[in-house]
Amino acid sequence: MDLETLLVQSRRGQNIAPAHWLATLRMTHLLIPRDLTHTACDASKFGGINAGMTIIPVFTSPGEWRRVSQSQGEIRLISGMELLILSSGNAIYINPGSSTGRFFSGEEVKAICAEEQQIEQQTLCGNSAIRISAHSAPPEAMIAELCQCFRLHHTVRAAYLAWVREIAEETPTLLIAIASEACDQRLIQQVGELAVSFMPDDEAVDVYLMGDESTGIDHLIMTHLTPFYQRRWGSFLREYQHG
Repeated sequence: MDLETLLVQSRRGQNIAPAHWLATLRMTHLLIPRDLTHTACDASKFGGINAGMTIIPVFTSPGEWRRVSQSQGEIRLISGMELLILSSGNAIYINPGSSTGRFFSGEEVKAICAEEQQIEQQTLCGNSAIRISAHSAPPEAMIAELCQCFRLHHTVRAAYLAWVREIAEETPTLLIAIASEACDQRLIQQVGELAVSFMPDDEAVDVYLMGDESTGIDHLIMTHLTPFYQRRWGSFLREYQHG
């Protein structure tokens, strides 16, 4: 089910579970004002919410943005996962002031993010086993730089961020898993170097190129983790680029 259908159902009073919102946001791209990357705005500008409350306004199409924008400023396309990271648990408003608009309080956003629970351990060859868990607070600056990098590599379909550790170990390692249509060693090296630049000196980063997504670790990642980056093609992107 797409996001706009969920928005309509929500406005009609239907209760949408956080897990359902999360599953839909995984497959959705949205628009936000470019200058709101780290700054929320006064909700009273968009109506429907108490004056003085700050939110991040989000739009499902360029038309929705133009409907409320007086300055016709710049906008940028982000994935649903990027939106959750940017919000940092703060309120967001999708299509503010619209008949299908939906305000999400900070508590609702946190409930959606909480659906990213730790996933069960996966036994590998022999007696070796690992545990993979979602990154509960991924660094915004690293995510932004990685997304910018992936947009320049059109073979990358999606990318995931997680903690991984062997069962016998106590300290997890940051894992960046990449679903790509090509094995690009230069990309792997570039991603590794970029990620390490945001990590403390004593913390390592593993970059993993996903292969068979139907079994093993790849299936575990695809099934239980939300990608922080997803490639987007189609008419919506063309409208954004030329609108």
